[in-house]
Amino acid sequence: YPSGYALRFARIKNIRDDKSPEDADTLERVQTLYENQFKYKAKRKI
Repeated sequence: YPSGYALRFARIKNIRDDKSPEDADTLERVQTLYENQFKYKAKRKI
């Protein structure tokens, strides 16, 4: 994948009329979510 990420089981849960496609998460946001999951897991092991 060009971004280095593959999102699993992507589903449309509902259509939001109050948001446009430009309001979707960015690659930077996905990277932050990905990195933060490891920080959270590390804190739980302490």
